[in-house]
Amino acid sequence: MSKYLIIIFCCLFIQSIKAQLNKLDEPLSKQSWSQFGPLCEHYILGRKEKPDAAYVILKSYANNNANVLDLGSGTGISTRQLCKNGFKNVIGVDRDPLMIKEAQAANTPACTIKYIHADIALGLPFSDEQFDVVTAASAFHWFSNPSSIKEVARILKPNGYYFIIGGKSRYQESKKPDPLKENVDRIVKEFGIIKPKKKEPSVADVLEKQGFKIIVDATVPYVNQYTKQEYLHRIQSQSMWNLVKDTQKAPLLKKIEQYLETVLDKQGLIKKEGSVTVVLAQKTSL
Repeated sequence: MSKYLIIIFCCLFIQSIKAQLNKLDEPLSKQSWSQFGPLCEHYILGRKEKPDAAYVILKSYANNNANVLDLGSGTGISTRQLCKNGFKNVIGVDRDPLMIKEAQAANTPACTIKYIHADIALGLPFSDEQFDVVTAASAFHWFSNPSSIKEVARILKPNGYYFIIGGKSRYQESKKPDPLKENVDRIVKEFGIIKPKKKEPSVADVLEKQGFKIIVDATVPYVNQYTKQEYLHRIQSQSMWNLVKDTQKAPLLKKIEQYLETVLDKQGLIKKEGSVTVVLAQKTSL
């Protein structure tokens, strides 16, 4: 093999390695089924707030005047909850303009929040060390790749906090069976819809690898109640719904509704209990 062929081979090999590394660093939000804009109406009607006990943890470390950025703010549920918990300077960011539009429409005089359309994968439009706190509620898995975490570290002040609600705790015991979720998933699978599998290392492990210091890694219990219609909207607000063909939607919803009828309590409500992971990580100088 001539030296020129060896050089060409080496260049192609290096390019292949770089492509693989770029793929590993690609956020989950780049997947075609991760679009939430078309689902925002269901998101508004079917999503609930996080337990306030989670925000008690944040308030133990950050004061009400902290500059807070809520990543993946969606229709503004978590951003408004930050405001209701006393945080005065809150900005919400989402990569979907339809979600931003809905969040802006929900602003009230008591909780006026600035919302910005931006994608962390393309870089956030903020200066270095601008925020005291960055939060992500049920959104971290969409941008848990190394370059996105480095972008968070860039905009955080020294010793600033990254506050995550949702995901997996490194101390989490085996999850209790959730018959409601399991039965809905079974019905969905009967229609040939396979939910994409997501690798889920613990949130703390992922952040620690990127130089963050873990301050809190805990689980907080919650109890949510839904009407049947609210729960149907909740199902249709999940990214999985992007995989359902138009011809499948009506029969699938009908079968799920028939199942939900069997789990309604005397008040006609669906009770969902569980726990959510809460991680508070601090930016270090490493």
